[in-house]
Amino acid sequence: MTMTWALSPLNNDCFINQFGQLQTVYGAEEVRQRIGIALRHYWQEYFLNVPAGVPWYELILGSRDLSMVEALLRKEILEVPNVLSIMTFNVVIQNRNVNINTVVEVSGINGPQMIDIIEAITI
Repeated sequence: MTMTWALSPLNNDCFINQFGQLQTVYGAEEVRQRIGIALRHYWQEYFLNVPAGVPWYELILGSRDLSMVEALLRKEILEVPNVLSIMTFNVVIQNRNVNINTVVEVSGINGPQMIDIIEAITI
């Protein structure tokens, strides 16, 4: 079983509980968090892994081809470890705001689980 540090929903920074300890997440919640991180990773952002990330500025922002945008975002989600499939997928782009609503089947602690992913990303 893998786990990772919990992120605060307010600022996406490490979540520290009332006792001053870092929290961890595992299972389906870990996968949900990793999907959010993958969607917020800009293409060529990290110099040691240049091809990684979502090409928000290069291909998505201002694109009229919604099927290409959906394919790129689906690919990013499916590359996250323990994601089995995407059940539903909806993306809305308005100016610099991208809203992604999806239901993903993940490999959880007690077998496959469905989780809702709602991400609002401002580019």
